[in-house]
Amino acid sequence: MREERKNSVRNSVARMAVSVLGFIIQTLYIIALFIKTNQYSVYFELITVIISVVLVLRINYDDRLNNNMKITWIILIVAFPVLGVVLYVMYGRRGSVGLAKRRHSRIRSRVLELKELYDDSEVYEELKAKDIWAANQVNYIRKFGDYPVYRCRNFRYFSDTNEALAEQIEMVNKARRFVFLEYHAIEDSTAFHMLLEPLAKKVAEGVEVRIIYDDVGSIGFLNSAFIRKMKELGIKCRVFNYVLPVLNIFMQNRDHRKIMVVDNEVAFTGGYNLADEYFGFTHPYGEWKDSGIEFDGEAVKVMTALFLYLWNIIEDSDSLKGVRSYFLDEATGRPLPSSESIYMTGGKRRPGYNGYIVPYGGNPLANERIPENVYLNIIKNSARYLYIMTPYLVLSTEMQKELELAAKRGVDVRIVTPGIPDKKTIFKVTRSYYHSLHNSGVKIYEYTPGFCHAKMIVADDKYAVVGTINFDFRSLYYHFENAVLMYDVPAIKDVRDDILDAVKVSSSVAEKFFTGSKMYYGLRHTILRLISPLL
Repeated sequence: MREERKNSVRNSVARMAVSVLGFIIQTLYIIALFIKTNQYSVYFELITVIISVVLVLRINYDDRLNNNMKITWIILIVAFPVLGVVLYVMYGRRGSVGLAKRRHSRIRSRVLELKELYDDSEVYEELKAKDIWAANQVNYIRKFGDYPVYRCRNFRYFSDTNEALAEQIEMVNKARRFVFLEYHAIEDSTAFHMLLEPLAKKVAEGVEVRIIYDDVGSIGFLNSAFIRKMKELGIKCRVFNYVLPVLNIFMQNRDHRKIMVVDNEVAFTGGYNLADEYFGFTHPYGEWKDSGIEFDGEAVKVMTALFLYLWNIIEDSDSLKGVRSYFLDEATGRPLPSSESIYMTGGKRRPGYNGYIVPYGGNPLANERIPENVYLNIIKNSARYLYIMTPYLVLSTEMQKELELAAKRGVDVRIVTPGIPDKKTIFKVTRSYYHSLHNSGVKIYEYTPGFCHAKMIVADDKYAVVGTINFDFRSLYYHFENAVLMYDVPAIKDVRDDILDAVKVSSSVAEKFFTGSKMYYGLRHTILRLISPLL
């Protein structure tokens, strides 16, 4: 088994290497065409200038791009017109064009427009009476994302991923209708096998099991043999955005989500993937710090819809009737009720009131930047404290400004980043923000035991977000993501305490990483910031 997995990894890495080589060859070929036709250089130069000017104007006009991304692409196109244009066509556009956008709208209308399945107006008005700011934040997500607000029933926060995995196994054992899993990375090894055994048993009992994984996220772990293996077990499996050695303008758009849904009754998400390093079975970057959440009730239907949306983006196979069957009773046409007792039992509850939650998604094909704006709104409205844990800190000018303003107005702002990086270049970019943030009063800590992969923000014991969304351009602009916004949920204090516990074993950076020549560090940081939207 171990040798088989090693071969799978070697084959996957080889396929990635071939694909990357294919991209490079094709890029060089396009550039060579311009050079080879040098006798027409005057005409090509004129055409290149026209294309460059049009692209620069288009980029500058695009309200969906933040200023950092605009500056990076404009400088690249102006400095290297041919290369810049080619790279922008391949990687700069976020996929919101032509056929892809129409396909997205069609499937979204079938799957994600949940208003007819759940009327949240009463819950929204109830929240509005309690906290107008929370209601405004929720209303933004409702109006521009079609993600309703729900009363929180049972909710559990996991500071230990092994506890989360054990709970997932228990919930799979209770499944009666279906289990959906969607993960950026799946490794066909110990952690996944612990979940696979009960999944296979459930398939034998007639339970439907579907799996989605991202091809780039899992390319070091899996190959096509995995899909055949799942098929033999009766598990339906699809790969998101398969890597091919040809030019593909959508390769930037990865599935970074982590979702497990059981019977529309209980859902899991968080920062962890189904690979051994996330559970401490291997230690490539010291101690791995991650987190997850579990919840039940009506809100789970959003997670089911998010899964079905991407399932049909990959291959449009579920009919309208097929999609609705997961939400509506076929006999009555009414929404299926959620169970009160047979599933999740470990959540922390207060008698009569448990707060509110909004599960939501981030979509690079949509115009509205919901993940970024939810973060910005929490930062802007924090009053006492604001704690963040993120593996990557690659900030837009707007995000950096809001963090610094929060600290300047007296908010206790603390950010925990990794002590041992998994991507050294991005780690250097992360450190390039330390000096400015520190000078504004932001306290920054590096997680000394190893790598922190959790993506969390919590403020004032009232608001928190836990999910898959990093504080970087990829998560906020290019990837499919998901998270849960919480208001006044008891587990918010668990999120707060977990970050504070991480702070205790972390080292404060202060001005540690801004020593020596200011000119040298200023130039280095400027270059790192300039390329950061491309990382």
